[in-house]
Amino acid sequence: MITARLARPLSAEIGIMRHHQQIDALDSDGAQPDQISVVPILLAALLTFPLLAGCFSEWESHGGFLVGVKLLGVSSVPIFRR
Repeated sequence: MITARLARPLSAEIGIMRHHQQIDALDSDGAQPDQISVVPILLAALLTFPLLAGCFSEWESHGGFLVGVKLLGVSSVPIFRR
């Protein structure tokens, strides 16, 4: 799911750059278009996806605790004895 959400805007951006001939201009200047357009997005994804996964995992455990203890009345002692 993450790769699909990352690939869709990336391919659209590259397609728009190809349509406006920006990739051809970068290539004619001697720059490498794949390093300019793809590498920064992939580096940002490598940094942010683990952080997002950690945040969502933490929120999920707190949400489960609140639902179990506060709404359903489950004892909180077994949760904290790990």
